[in-house]
Amino acid sequence: MTVIRTLQNESGASAARAEIHETDAGYEVHYYFVGTSSTPVVERYYNHSVHYAESAAINWSEGVKQLNG
Repeated sequence: MTVIRTLQNESGASAARAEIHETDAGYEVHYYFVGTSSTPVVERYYNHSVHYAESAAINWSEGVKQLNG
């Protein structure tokens, strides 16, 4: 597993970090809520491009995307 990109948003009440990983199966985005838990929420984008995974990570870090679960 290789980290392709890390996005960090420190504005607002809480800091957020998203890491885009490339795996043998495809792409994953690991979402971290800084200061609340060290265990990330992981979404898998195995049938999508890296651009799709990056868009999801950017949207989440800017507060546009909400995570389910």
